[in-house]
Amino acid sequence: MLRKIIFLFSISLFLACCMQDKFNPTKEINVITREQGSGTRGAFMDIFKLELKGKNLKKDLITKQASVENNTNTIIQTIENDKHAIGYVSLGSANKDIKILKVDNIYPNIENVQNGKYTVVRNFSVIVNKSELNNPLYNNFISYIFSNQGQEIIKKNSYIPIPNQIFSNYPTQKVKGKLTIGGSSSVSPLMEKIIEEYCKVNKDVKIELQISDSTIGITKTAEKVYNLGLSSRSLKDEEKANLEEIKIALDPIVLIVNKENTTENLTKNEIKNIYLGNIKKWIEVNKK
Repeated sequence: MLRKIIFLFSISLFLACCMQDKFNPTKEINVITREQGSGTRGAFMDIFKLELKGKNLKKDLITKQASVENNTNTIIQTIENDKHAIGYVSLGSANKDIKILKVDNIYPNIENVQNGKYTVVRNFSVIVNKSELNNPLYNNFISYIFSNQGQEIIKKNSYIPIPNQIFSNYPTQKVKGKLTIGGSSSVSPLMEKIIEEYCKVNKDVKIELQISDSTIGITKTAEKVYNLGLSSRSLKDEEKANLEEIKIALDPIVLIVNKENTTENLTKNEIKNIYLGNIKKWIEVNKK
């Protein structure tokens, strides 16, 4: 009898462990968001109307229960390890170890962004202090981004070139010096690849890339700590006096979940209500 009890207990324990290792739609959704100051968070809030705006009023409506992560990589790592979590990142930052969801039954890819079907999209920009506009090294680097070679890097890494731009081959010029570039952790993976290729043809140029968030990128460019800032949000009116924004790519923001999550699609309204905290469990979405 004792052996039978021990056996049944072991089976129960084994089944309980197995259940814990699987996605369970009756479990609560673990909401993941970016930190205040993140351009990705700002764009996400604008798209899904998660900020209450009025005269002298701005109120962030994202649920206080959401876990806050300070960069793209930690969101992806959290999703990889949490079968019941949801987060959002740049399409170009997503990897094969997580699942990208459709939004309103539209999958986020280059074609669906270009034809306007996938609408969860924001701009990637470089921010320059207007005092730098005559800097020959800065201008040379910008000309590389907007050359055929630079645009090929953008397309190759799942970002979308700014529409209606005319590009030409990058004119090889002898330039040397140092640039310090910093800001958005969403723009940084793309910028890292652009810098790598640019420095192959400009071996006397050194570029330091510092990764943080859009607000830091903008602030340090205004303070002339950075030659170029990286931002995934537009400049605010009060930031435009001494700064200029140059859009370099369009970027789809994608909703990501663990690969074991059986959810394939969310509506915009479901996403909004998940981040408001009104939808709390996975079983509450995709109801017919």
